[in-house]
Amino acid sequence: MGEEQHGQPEHPYHEEHRHHEHAAHEHKPEHAAAPTPLPLDNKLLFYAAVALIGGLLIGFAGHALLNPVQPAIAANSTASLSTPSTVPLQGQLSGQAAGEKAVKYLNENLLAAQGVTAVLNSVTEENGLYKLDMSINKGNETLQKPEAYASQNGRLLLVGTTFDLDKPVPTPEPAKPAATPQKTDKPVVELFVMSFCPFGVQAEQAMDPVIPLLKDSADIKIRYIAHIGDTLDSVQSLHGPTEGTEDIRQLCVAKNYNTTVLWNYVRTINAECYPQYSNPEAYTTCWKSAAAKAGINATAMEACITSEGVSLIKTEMEVTAKYGVSGSPTLMINGVRYEGARSADAFKQGICAAFKTPPAACSQAVSSAAPAAAGNC
Repeated sequence: MGEEQHGQPEHPYHEEHRHHEHAAHEHKPEHAAAPTPLPLDNKLLFYAAVALIGGLLIGFAGHALLNPVQPAIAANSTASLSTPSTVPLQGQLSGQAAGEKAVKYLNENLLAAQGVTAVLNSVTEENGLYKLDMSINKGNETLQKPEAYASQNGRLLLVGTTFDLDKPVPTPEPAKPAATPQKTDKPVVELFVMSFCPFGVQAEQAMDPVIPLLKDSADIKIRYIAHIGDTLDSVQSLHGPTEGTEDIRQLCVAKNYNTTVLWNYVRTINAECYPQYSNPEAYTTCWKSAAAKAGINATAMEACITSEGVSLIKTEMEVTAKYGVSGSPTLMINGVRYEGARSADAFKQGICAAFKTPPAACSQAVSSAAPAAAGNC
Protein backbone atom coordinates (compact mmCIF):
# COMPACT_ATOMS: atom_id res chain seq x y z
CA MET A 1 0.00 0.00 0.00
CA GLY A 2 3.06 2.24 0.01
CA GLU A 3 3.33 2.59 -3.75
CA GLU A 4 1.23 2.64 -6.89
CA GLN A 5 -0.78 -0.47 -7.64
CA HIS A 6 -1.05 -1.60 -11.24
CA GLY A 7 -3.70 -4.21 -10.57
CA GLN A 8 -4.25 -6.62 -7.69
CA PRO A 9 -0.93 -8.34 -6.88
CA GLU A 10 -0.73 -12.10 -6.52
CA HIS A 11 0.22 -11.70 -2.87
CA PRO A 12 -1.28 -8.68 -1.11
CA TYR A 13 1.67 -8.30 1.19
CA HIS A 14 5.12 -6.88 0.64
CA GLU A 15 7.99 -5.99 2.89
CA GLU A 16 8.97 -2.78 1.16
CA HIS A 17 7.12 0.50 1.30
CA ARG A 18 7.56 3.70 -0.56
CA HIS A 19 5.80 6.95 0.02
CA HIS A 20 5.36 10.33 -1.47
CA GLU A 21 3.01 13.42 -1.29
CA HIS A 22 1.39 16.70 -2.54
CA ALA A 23 2.26 20.57 -3.31
CA ALA A 24 2.19 24.41 -4.67
CA HIS A 25 2.29 27.82 -6.81
CA GLU A 26 1.24 29.10 -10.23
CA HIS A 27 2.50 31.39 -13.05
CA LYS A 28 0.71 33.16 -15.87
CA PRO A 29 1.79 31.99 -19.32
CA GLU A 30 3.08 34.33 -21.98
CA HIS A 31 0.87 34.78 -25.04
CA ALA A 32 2.65 33.43 -28.09
CA ALA A 33 1.62 32.88 -31.67
CA ALA A 34 -0.68 29.89 -32.13
CA PRO A 35 1.47 26.78 -32.65
CA THR A 36 1.41 24.93 -35.93
CA PRO A 37 -0.28 21.56 -35.33
CA LEU A 38 1.99 18.55 -35.56
CA PRO A 39 0.80 15.42 -37.41
CA LEU A 40 0.51 13.41 -34.19
CA ASP A 41 -2.18 10.79 -34.01
CA ASN A 42 -4.71 10.45 -31.22
CA LYS A 43 -2.96 7.40 -29.79
CA LEU A 44 0.17 9.39 -28.92
CA LEU A 45 -1.93 12.08 -27.25
CA PHE A 46 -3.78 9.38 -25.29
CA TYR A 47 -0.57 7.82 -23.97
CA ALA A 48 0.86 11.21 -23.11
CA ALA A 49 -2.24 11.90 -21.02
CA VAL A 50 -2.01 8.51 -19.33
CA ALA A 51 1.65 9.08 -18.50
CA LEU A 52 0.85 12.50 -17.09
CA ILE A 53 -2.00 11.36 -14.88
CA GLY A 54 -0.24 8.18 -13.79
CA GLY A 55 3.00 9.97 -13.04
CA LEU A 56 1.58 12.95 -11.17
CA LEU A 57 -1.96 12.44 -9.85
CA ILE A 58 -1.22 9.06 -8.32
CA GLY A 59 2.32 9.82 -7.33
CA PHE A 60 2.03 12.59 -4.77
CA ALA A 61 2.94 10.88 -1.60
CA GLY A 62 6.23 9.78 -0.07
CA HIS A 63 6.97 12.65 2.27
CA ALA A 64 9.29 11.73 5.14
CA LEU A 65 7.52 13.39 8.03
CA LEU A 66 10.49 14.06 10.25
CA ASN A 67 12.92 14.90 7.43
CA PRO A 68 10.98 17.23 5.13
CA VAL A 69 12.47 18.40 1.86
CA GLN A 70 13.24 22.09 1.87
CA PRO A 71 11.07 24.14 -0.50
CA ALA A 72 12.56 25.18 -3.81
CA ILE A 73 10.30 28.23 -4.16
CA ALA A 74 8.82 30.18 -1.27
CA ALA A 75 5.09 30.87 -1.28
CA ASN A 76 3.99 34.03 -3.14
CA SER A 77 7.38 34.37 -4.81
CA THR A 78 8.20 34.40 -8.51
CA ALA A 79 10.29 31.58 -9.93
CA SER A 80 13.41 32.54 -11.85
CA LEU A 81 13.20 31.05 -15.34
CA SER A 82 16.15 30.27 -17.56
CA THR A 83 15.16 30.32 -21.23
CA PRO A 84 17.23 28.48 -23.87
CA SER A 85 19.24 30.84 -26.01
CA THR A 86 17.96 29.31 -29.25
CA VAL A 87 15.49 31.60 -31.01
CA PRO A 88 12.23 29.66 -31.50
CA LEU A 89 11.28 28.79 -35.06
CA GLN A 90 7.91 29.70 -36.48
CA GLY A 91 5.22 27.65 -34.73
CA GLN A 92 7.44 27.01 -31.70
CA LEU A 93 7.21 28.54 -28.25
CA SER A 94 10.10 29.80 -26.22
CA GLY A 95 11.21 27.52 -23.40
CA GLN A 96 9.70 29.86 -20.84
CA ALA A 97 6.36 30.05 -22.63
CA ALA A 98 6.15 26.27 -23.10
CA GLY A 99 7.09 25.63 -19.48
CA GLU A 100 4.61 28.12 -18.10
CA LYS A 101 1.89 26.74 -20.35
CA ALA A 102 2.59 23.25 -18.98
CA VAL A 103 2.51 24.47 -15.37
CA LYS A 104 -0.72 26.39 -15.95
CA TYR A 105 -2.32 23.29 -17.48
CA LEU A 106 -1.26 21.08 -14.57
CA ASN A 107 -2.46 23.52 -11.93
CA GLU A 108 -5.83 24.23 -13.54
CA ASN A 109 -6.69 20.70 -14.69
CA LEU A 110 -4.97 18.18 -12.43
CA LEU A 111 -3.46 19.58 -9.26
CA ALA A 112 -6.00 22.02 -7.84
CA ALA A 113 -8.20 19.21 -6.51
CA GLN A 114 -5.17 17.71 -4.74
CA GLY A 115 -4.40 20.90 -2.83
CA VAL A 116 -0.97 21.17 -4.44
CA THR A 117 0.62 23.40 -7.08
CA ALA A 118 3.29 23.03 -9.74
CA VAL A 119 6.06 25.64 -9.85
CA LEU A 120 8.41 26.11 -12.80
CA ASN A 121 11.99 26.70 -11.67
CA SER A 122 13.91 26.71 -14.96
CA VAL A 123 13.87 25.42 -18.55
CA THR A 124 16.69 24.01 -20.66
CA GLU A 125 16.76 22.57 -24.16
CA GLU A 126 17.69 18.91 -24.42
CA ASN A 127 17.48 16.58 -27.43
CA GLY A 128 14.94 18.72 -29.26
CA LEU A 129 12.65 19.06 -26.22
CA TYR A 130 12.33 21.53 -23.39
CA LYS A 131 13.38 19.95 -20.09
CA LEU A 132 11.30 21.44 -17.30
CA ASP A 133 12.71 21.76 -13.80
CA MET A 134 9.46 21.74 -11.83
CA SER A 135 8.49 21.39 -8.19
CA ILE A 136 5.20 20.07 -6.82
CA ASN A 137 4.56 22.13 -3.71
CA LYS A 138 2.12 22.37 -0.83
CA GLY A 139 2.42 25.75 0.83
CA ASN A 140 6.12 26.39 1.43
CA GLU A 141 7.06 22.74 1.18
CA THR A 142 8.36 20.90 -1.90
CA LEU A 143 6.89 17.41 -2.11
CA GLN A 144 8.21 16.17 -5.43
CA LYS A 145 10.38 17.23 -8.39
CA PRO A 146 9.10 15.19 -11.35
CA GLU A 147 11.12 14.68 -14.52
CA ALA A 148 9.17 16.41 -17.28
CA TYR A 149 9.64 17.52 -20.89
CA ALA A 150 7.53 19.70 -23.17
CA SER A 151 7.47 19.68 -26.95
CA GLN A 152 8.84 22.85 -28.51
CA ASN A 153 5.47 23.71 -30.03
CA GLY A 154 3.94 23.66 -26.56
CA ARG A 155 1.41 20.93 -27.33
CA LEU A 156 2.68 17.92 -25.39
CA LEU A 157 3.90 17.39 -21.83
CA LEU A 158 5.86 14.18 -21.20
CA VAL A 159 6.19 12.96 -17.61
CA GLY A 160 7.78 9.76 -16.38
CA THR A 161 10.80 7.58 -17.03
CA THR A 162 13.15 8.79 -19.76
CA PHE A 163 14.91 6.14 -21.86
CA ASP A 164 18.20 6.80 -23.66
CA LEU A 165 17.70 4.93 -26.93
CA ASP A 166 21.46 4.62 -27.40
CA LYS A 167 21.86 2.64 -24.18
CA PRO A 168 20.49 -0.70 -22.97
CA VAL A 169 17.36 -0.64 -20.83
CA PRO A 170 18.43 -0.56 -17.17
CA THR A 171 17.96 -3.90 -15.43
CA PRO A 172 15.43 -3.54 -12.61
CA GLU A 173 16.31 -4.87 -9.20
CA PRO A 174 14.57 -8.17 -8.53
CA ALA A 175 11.55 -7.88 -6.28
CA LYS A 176 11.87 -9.26 -2.80
CA PRO A 177 9.67 -12.24 -2.01
CA ALA A 178 6.20 -11.29 -0.85
CA ALA A 179 5.49 -11.78 2.82
CA THR A 180 2.30 -13.14 4.32
CA PRO A 181 1.25 -12.62 7.93
CA GLN A 182 1.25 -15.42 10.43
CA LYS A 183 -2.28 -16.72 10.97
CA THR A 184 -3.71 -16.07 14.42
CA ASP A 185 -7.00 -16.56 16.26
CA LYS A 186 -7.52 -12.78 16.44
CA PRO A 187 -5.50 -10.83 13.87
CA VAL A 188 -4.09 -7.44 14.85
CA VAL A 189 -4.98 -4.90 12.17
CA GLU A 190 -3.34 -1.46 12.33
CA LEU A 191 -4.22 1.28 9.86
CA PHE A 192 -1.62 4.07 10.07
CA VAL A 193 -2.85 7.47 8.91
CA MET A 194 -2.52 11.20 9.30
CA SER A 195 -6.05 12.36 10.06
CA PHE A 196 -6.08 15.02 7.32
CA CYS A 197 -4.14 13.11 4.66
CA PRO A 198 -6.51 12.66 1.68
CA PHE A 199 -5.14 9.16 0.97
CA GLY A 200 -5.49 8.26 4.65
CA VAL A 201 -9.07 9.51 4.68
CA GLN A 202 -9.83 7.35 1.62
CA ALA A 203 -8.33 4.31 3.34
CA GLU A 204 -10.47 4.93 6.43
CA GLN A 205 -13.54 5.21 4.24
CA ALA A 206 -12.64 1.89 2.58
CA MET A 207 -12.13 0.24 5.97
CA ASP A 208 -15.38 1.64 7.41
CA PRO A 209 -17.72 -1.08 5.97
CA VAL A 210 -15.37 -3.80 7.27
CA ILE A 211 -15.65 -2.64 10.89
CA PRO A 212 -19.20 -3.91 11.57
CA LEU A 213 -18.25 -7.32 10.17
CA LEU A 214 -14.91 -7.92 11.87
CA LYS A 215 -14.59 -5.55 14.84
CA ASP A 216 -15.35 -8.36 17.31
CA SER A 217 -13.23 -11.02 15.57
CA ALA A 218 -10.13 -8.93 14.83
CA ASP A 219 -8.31 -6.23 16.80
CA ILE A 220 -8.67 -3.31 14.37
CA LYS A 221 -6.97 -0.05 15.35
CA ILE A 222 -6.33 3.33 13.76
CA ARG A 223 -2.79 4.49 14.42
CA TYR A 224 -1.43 7.97 13.82
CA ILE A 225 1.77 9.24 12.23
CA ALA A 226 2.95 12.28 14.16
CA HIS A 227 5.84 13.49 16.32
CA ILE A 228 5.85 15.22 19.68
CA GLY A 229 8.36 16.45 22.25
CA ASP A 230 7.54 16.87 25.91
CA THR A 231 4.70 19.36 25.55
CA LEU A 232 1.43 19.45 23.60
CA ASP A 233 2.45 22.51 21.61
CA SER A 234 5.42 20.56 20.22
CA VAL A 235 3.22 18.12 18.28
CA GLN A 236 4.23 17.95 14.63
CA SER A 237 2.11 16.55 11.83
CA LEU A 238 2.36 17.01 8.07
CA HIS A 239 -0.85 19.00 7.71
CA GLY A 240 -0.26 21.30 10.66
CA PRO A 241 -1.00 21.54 14.39
CA THR A 242 -4.77 21.13 13.94
CA GLU A 243 -4.12 17.68 12.47
CA GLY A 244 -1.78 16.77 15.32
CA THR A 245 -4.44 17.73 17.85
CA GLU A 246 -7.10 15.75 15.98
CA ASP A 247 -4.80 12.71 15.96
CA ILE A 248 -4.60 12.97 19.77
CA ARG A 249 -8.35 13.55 20.08
CA GLN A 250 -9.10 10.37 18.14
CA LEU A 251 -6.67 8.46 20.34
CA CYS A 252 -8.59 9.76 23.37
CA VAL A 253 -11.88 8.65 21.81
CA ALA A 254 -10.41 5.19 21.11
CA LYS A 255 -9.23 4.92 24.71
CA ASN A 256 -12.52 5.97 26.31
CA TYR A 257 -15.15 4.61 23.92
CA ASN A 258 -15.74 1.43 21.93
CA THR A 259 -14.84 0.78 18.29
CA THR A 260 -18.31 1.64 16.98
CA VAL A 261 -18.29 5.08 18.64
CA LEU A 262 -14.79 5.80 17.35
CA TRP A 263 -15.70 4.95 13.76
CA ASN A 264 -18.97 6.89 13.96
CA TYR A 265 -16.91 9.93 15.00
CA VAL A 266 -14.21 9.36 12.37
CA ARG A 267 -16.85 8.95 9.66
CA THR A 268 -18.35 12.36 10.44
CA ILE A 269 -14.94 14.01 10.77
CA ASN A 270 -13.93 12.73 7.33
CA ALA A 271 -17.20 13.71 5.66
CA GLU A 272 -17.86 17.09 7.27
CA CYS A 273 -14.86 18.44 9.18
CA TYR A 274 -11.73 17.34 7.31
CA PRO A 275 -12.48 19.73 4.39
CA GLN A 276 -12.43 22.62 6.91
CA TYR A 277 -9.19 21.81 8.72
CA SER A 278 -7.39 24.90 7.39
CA ASN A 279 -9.93 27.06 9.24
CA PRO A 280 -9.32 26.34 12.97
CA GLU A 281 -12.43 28.17 14.19
CA ALA A 282 -14.76 26.36 11.78
CA TYR A 283 -13.02 23.06 12.51
CA THR A 284 -13.50 23.44 16.27
CA THR A 285 -17.23 23.92 15.77
CA CYS A 286 -17.36 20.94 13.43
CA TRP A 287 -15.48 18.42 15.60
CA LYS A 288 -17.62 19.27 18.62
CA SER A 289 -20.71 18.65 16.52
CA ALA A 290 -19.26 15.35 15.32
CA ALA A 291 -18.51 14.36 18.91
CA ALA A 292 -22.06 15.15 20.02
CA LYS A 293 -23.49 13.18 17.11
CA ALA A 294 -21.39 10.15 18.14
CA GLY A 295 -22.30 10.46 21.83
CA ILE A 296 -18.84 11.67 22.89
CA ASN A 297 -18.24 14.07 25.77
CA ALA A 298 -16.22 16.86 24.12
CA THR A 299 -15.13 18.39 27.44
CA ALA A 300 -13.77 15.04 28.62
CA MET A 301 -11.86 14.62 25.36
CA GLU A 302 -10.25 18.04 25.77
CA ALA A 303 -9.21 17.05 29.31
CA CYS A 304 -7.77 13.80 27.93
CA ILE A 305 -5.74 15.72 25.35
CA THR A 306 -4.30 17.96 28.07
CA SER A 307 -3.44 15.19 30.51
CA GLU A 308 -2.56 12.28 28.23
CA GLY A 309 -1.90 13.72 24.78
CA VAL A 310 1.90 13.63 24.97
CA SER A 311 2.07 10.02 26.17
CA LEU A 312 -0.53 8.85 23.63
CA ILE A 313 1.40 10.28 20.67
CA LYS A 314 4.71 8.99 22.03
CA THR A 315 3.22 5.49 22.02
CA GLU A 316 2.25 5.98 18.37
CA MET A 317 5.79 7.15 17.60
CA GLU A 318 7.19 3.96 19.11
CA VAL A 319 4.89 1.75 17.03
CA THR A 320 5.57 3.61 13.77
CA ALA A 321 9.31 3.36 14.45
CA LYS A 322 8.98 -0.37 15.18
CA TYR A 323 7.37 -1.02 11.78
CA GLY A 324 9.31 1.64 9.89
CA VAL A 325 6.05 3.34 8.89
CA SER A 326 6.15 6.89 7.58
CA GLY A 327 3.49 7.06 4.84
CA SER A 328 -0.24 7.56 5.31
CA PRO A 329 -1.99 5.21 4.76
CA THR A 330 -0.10 2.06 5.72
CA LEU A 331 -1.95 -1.09 6.74
CA MET A 332 -0.24 -3.70 8.90
CA ILE A 333 -1.86 -7.09 9.51
CA ASN A 334 -0.21 -9.20 12.21
CA GLY A 335 2.91 -7.09 11.81
CA VAL A 336 3.19 -7.51 8.03
CA ARG A 337 2.67 -4.65 5.59
CA TYR A 338 -0.38 -5.08 3.36
CA GLU A 339 0.10 -4.14 -0.29
CA GLY A 340 -3.27 -4.99 -1.82
CA ALA A 341 -5.95 -2.75 -3.28
CA ARG A 342 -7.54 -0.06 -1.14
CA SER A 343 -11.14 -1.22 -1.23
CA ALA A 344 -13.48 -2.56 1.43
CA ASP A 345 -13.55 -6.01 -0.12
CA ALA A 346 -9.77 -6.17 -0.53
CA PHE A 347 -9.25 -5.05 3.08
CA LYS A 348 -11.74 -7.68 4.27
CA GLN A 349 -9.97 -10.41 2.30
CA GLY A 350 -6.57 -9.34 3.61
CA ILE A 351 -7.77 -9.49 7.21
CA CYS A 352 -9.68 -12.74 6.77
CA ALA A 353 -6.59 -14.40 5.30
CA ALA A 354 -4.83 -13.82 8.64
CA PHE A 355 -7.30 -15.88 10.71
CA LYS A 356 -6.48 -19.46 11.66
CA THR A 357 -10.20 -20.12 11.30
CA PRO A 358 -11.99 -17.31 9.44
CA PRO A 359 -15.28 -16.25 11.08
CA ALA A 360 -18.58 -16.52 9.23
CA ALA A 361 -18.47 -12.75 8.62
CA CYS A 362 -15.64 -13.30 6.14
CA SER A 363 -18.16 -14.81 3.72
CA GLN A 364 -20.39 -11.73 3.84
CA ALA A 365 -20.22 -9.16 1.07
CA VAL A 366 -19.10 -5.60 1.67
CA SER A 367 -19.06 -2.48 -0.47
CA SER A 368 -18.14 -3.09 -4.10
CA ALA A 369 -16.95 0.48 -4.63
CA ALA A 370 -13.87 0.93 -6.80
CA PRO A 371 -10.52 0.95 -4.96
CA ALA A 372 -9.20 4.30 -3.81
CA ALA A 373 -6.30 5.85 -5.71
CA ALA A 374 -2.83 4.73 -4.77
CA GLY A 375 -0.68 7.36 -3.13
CA ASN A 376 0.58 8.42 0.28
CA CYS A 377 1.21 11.47 2.41
